[in-house]
Amino acid sequence: MDVYMWRYHKNKYVLFLLWGCILLLSCAKKRVRACDSCLNQALMDVGENEPKKEESKKCDTVSVFFYYEADEVSAVEKDHSEDGIIKLERTGDKLRGSFWVTSDEFVSGREGYLPGFTVLGMQNLVLAGDSISFLLDSHLHKFFSAPLCLDISSDKEAGRQGCHEWIQESEFFADSIQYRGVIRGDTLYLDETKNKWSRKFVRMNEDSIRRIDRSMPAEMEGQNRKNKVNNACNPVNK
Repeated sequence: MDVYMWRYHKNKYVLFLLWGCILLLSCAKKRVRACDSCLNQALMDVGENEPKKEESKKCDTVSVFFYYEADEVSAVEKDHSEDGIIKLERTGDKLRGSFWVTSDEFVSGREGYLPGFTVLGMQNLVLAGDSISFLLDSHLHKFFSAPLCLDISSDKEAGRQGCHEWIQESEFFADSIQYRGVIRGDTLYLDETKNKWSRKFVRMNEDSIRRIDRSMPAEMEGQNRKNKVNNACNPVNK
């Protein structure tokens, strides 16, 4: 009888340990997914004007990047200078977006000149379910001779850092463009606009984007400057 009781308690103890291990692993997985869960809440469930207080405490600031590869043809050495970058960020109930773009967003076609580059804040940004919409307005904003790095979040900041102004007159590329699209999983699909075809942006972490060489050849960048004097700023070649 004692032997049977000993075996009974032993099996009960082993089952208790196994259950404890399973519970710990489950909690660990939940913690790993916590940030992503907050991200989904921040970016996909913003139909609620005021997020729940407990969610705001868990994630003070949540941001994601989506990357568009403009050169999909080259097999060996791709040109990444005209790639597009979208950043979506939410802090509490405040939703913000930035778009690193070229001047091609604001004209129907380009021929005989290199594009200008800038970063613009998204206006009227709305995320509802899997849908996204926003406005880009280039009026009163400057373009530059080369792509701007992620550390530069506005054209004013680029100017303060001495980035080279674009050789073309920025006011000729002043326009307001409405954007609409959907976010499905790790992909953001932008619909066609009056100047650009539909595009697919893939979610990418910031470190991966920084490792991409988005610079222009020095000779081309020099030809694309308004002021030929070599200033301090070298946007993406650090």
